[in-house]
Amino acid sequence: SLAVNSAGVQLAKEFLSYSSDEFSWVVNVNLIGSRNFAAAVLPLMATGGRLALVASLAGLLTSYSYAAYNASKHGVVGLAGALRMDCIPLGVEVSVICPPEVETPMVEEERKTMHPIAKQQKEVAGSLSLEQAGEEILSALGRGKYMIIPGFRARWVWRISRWLPNTMATISSAMVRKFSDT
Repeated sequence: SLAVNSAGVQLAKEFLSYSSDEFSWVVNVNLIGSRNFAAAVLPLMATGGRLALVASLAGLLTSYSYAAYNASKHGVVGLAGALRMDCIPLGVEVSVICPPEVETPMVEEERKTMHPIAKQQKEVAGSLSLEQAGEEILSALGRGKYMIIPGFRARWVWRISRWLPNTMATISSAMVRKFSDT
């Protein structure tokens, strides 16, 4: 059996513009929703099943004006890691899916108001069509992968950020400073 939680929301705004309720809404849907989904399906899953939580590349990296989204998706990645260990006695495997932007109605709507700095940062990792993302995700799930990052550019950005974290942070900070100085 395969159970995939892909529900999620985003609210792109600079941190000081969030109300407490807005920040909580994003965290509750993305992180607490993932927890609730896992708690509901795990008792029903048979040995050999797979639970997959959709996080985002934003759960591995950070970007400008996405504090709530980044925090919640980092939490989903952490939750998946913990569940991976906790599910060993159940015989259930866990995967976490961390795509870059995928061409969905949510992303199309988001682009209408996206901050230029965030747009520039997201272009580095690229975006995927729904079909390409789906094919890569399903293939990786079929191979039993834990960490699934569809898209060559997204995987490249993630690897570079792991190998050279200070360099990536400096590049991202420079993007923000450049925009702020203009």
